[in-house]
Amino acid sequence: MSVLSLLLLFIIIYFCAKAIGSIWHDAFGTIDGSEQKPRSRTRQQNTASKPEKDEQPIGKGEGEYVDYEEL
Repeated sequence: MSVLSLLLLFIIIYFCAKAIGSIWHDAFGTIDGSEQKPRSRTRQQNTASKPEKDEQPIGKGEGEYVDYEEL
């Protein structure tokens, strides 16, 4: 095999191993079994502020009534 073919083969193997490792990490955690904190880079929001819209109870007159009939 030529040098370029070997280089391409190693690059393909590298990206396949990286993808398999990512799938493994998403499914089972880390490869060695130890727990780590999630790698989320989202901003921490202050939970002391008012609750999000989905967490608020439905007030009087709010909500949606759906009238359906089974066929």
